[in-house]
Amino acid sequence: MSCKRQTGFLFLTLLMACAAMTPVSGQGPVITGVGPVNRSMAGAGTAAPLDSIGAVHWNPGSISALETSEISFGLELLDVHIGLSSTVGGVTNRTEGDAGWSPVPSIGWVHHVADTPVTIGLGINAIAGFSNNLPQDSSNPLLAAGPAFASAEFLQIAPTISYALSDCLSIGVA
Repeated sequence: MSCKRQTGFLFLTLLMACAAMTPVSGQGPVITGVGPVNRSMAGAGTAAPLDSIGAVHWNPGSISALETSEISFGLELLDVHIGLSSTVGGVTNRTEGDAGWSPVPSIGWVHHVADTPVTIGLGINAIAGFSNNLPQDSSNPLLAAGPAFASAEFLQIAPTISYALSDCLSIGVA
């Protein structure tokens, strides 16, 4: 089978699989940036290094453009309202829960190595997580047997290095 036919077959298969899917929702909040400074710009600091947290996370090469070595700490609190809906036998029930406040920490460190075009950094950011606390509810079949509680937070640890090729161009990896 030629590459063109294989690509067409794969595309058609994916299209049919997507058309047959049943919609399901379960996504929580989507955080637009990391750290308070980057979030204040709605995550738009990819090409403009605003602080060490956002620069290390979004564009490792941009840490060379920060004016000085720096360390930044950020802590945001997220208050999410959780609800669980279920439909059984044509009857829909919804139970509201109280997930409480979830911490969203971020740390960024950038150091310009003296008399070299090298900049090193380290980022520690909360990139995903959830918290759920739903009470027992006899009218909701999914919660009739008892309450549901779950919590997790996932951190990204990113050692970073950047090399400035010129005043306007640098490359980096994390």
